[in-house]
Amino acid sequence: MTTSQPPGWYYAQGDPAGTQRYWDGAQWAGGPQAVAAGGTVASSAQQKGDGFSRIGAWVIDALILVVPLAIVGFVIGGNGNQTFASFSARQWLSSFVTTGLWMAYHYFTNMNDGQSFGRKAVRLRIVKMNGEPAESIDLIKRFGFGFIGLVPIVGGLILLLAGLVSVVMIFIDDEGRAVWDFVAGTKTIEASG
Repeated sequence: MTTSQPPGWYYAQGDPAGTQRYWDGAQWAGGPQAVAAGGTVASSAQQKGDGFSRIGAWVIDALILVVPLAIVGFVIGGNGNQTFASFSARQWLSSFVTTGLWMAYHYFTNMNDGQSFGRKAVRLRIVKMNGEPAESIDLIKRFGFGFIGLVPIVGGLILLLAGLVSVVMIFIDDEGRAVWDFVAGTKTIEASG
């Protein structure tokens, strides 16, 4: 495939007959997928990510981030012994910076292949609803949703509710989509290859 070929689904030389891979304009992304009648990638070829695997990926990513974010939060925000009424500018800055770092981790680790370290460990990938690799704007929508947590009191409650609803949704939704998948137009599938 040449770099002048526009992004899309194509047969890759050496892959099994009746399959296609996604060409992102510079390189192949993901493994071969079965082709349905009409030459489109069959949706059944992309199996939704298992709910327990998704929770495992979340736990792995959280474990990677918890210590660095706690250190940054303590250094910027202080010891946190104040009440909400005396929440200082330093603590607000700490909340903003740690939330930003959380979102940046997820954006940059998923940017190239839809896989954070946690998703790689459990063999999952984020894609658009049509099966194409998620683009930057999709990841910004998906992970930027977390900034709602900065809204005093209500934001944290909204994120908590979204998280609890998402845990249920990944098991009962046909595509296994969480709240942030609906926000971004994405889904999580099993990674091939």
